[in-house]
Amino acid sequence: MPSTGALSQARRRLGPQPLQALFDRVAVPLARPGTPGAWLRSWRLMAIDGVMIDLPDTEANLGAYGKPEGGTRRPFPQLRVVGLSECGSHALVAAAPGTIYQFWLAKPGIQIPSATFDVSDDGLAVLQITAPAPVNQFDQVMVTIEQAEV
Repeated sequence: MPSTGALSQARRRLGPQPLQALFDRVAVPLARPGTPGAWLRSWRLMAIDGVMIDLPDTEANLGAYGKPEGGTRRPFPQLRVVGLSECGSHALVAAAPGTIYQFWLAKPGIQIPSATFDVSDDGLAVLQITAPAPVNQFDQVMVTIEQAEV
C-alpha cells in the first residue's frame, strides 16, 4: 500500500493535466429526470458552494495565498474554492465555458430570476445580482443550466 507521501509525489511528477482530464470526464451532472430535488420544472437545479482548505505552511504557499486575517485562529495559508454542484445528486460539476447559467433568488413559493452568467475558458465567472428586495430576505439561491436555443 503506497503511503500518502508517495501518492503526493506521484501527482507532482504527473503534473496537473491527467487530474484535470479525469475531473473533466467525471464532473458532470448525474441526476436523471425524476431525481428528487434536482429539477425545477424542466430546469436542472445547481448550487454554488464554497470551502476553505488549509494548505501546508510553506514559503511558496505563503507567497501565493498569505495567512488568514481577522477573526480566525487558523495559522496556515488557506485556499478558497467555490464550486458548482448539482442539487439532488450533490455531484460536483465542471462549469462549462459557453454554457449559460441562470442565478435565482428563492423563498418558499417564490423563485425570482436574478442574473445570467457564463464561465470563461479559465473557469472564472463574474455575476452581478439584481434583486427586488435585499438579498438577505431570500432563503435560498439556485443556479439552473439554461436550455440551448433550438
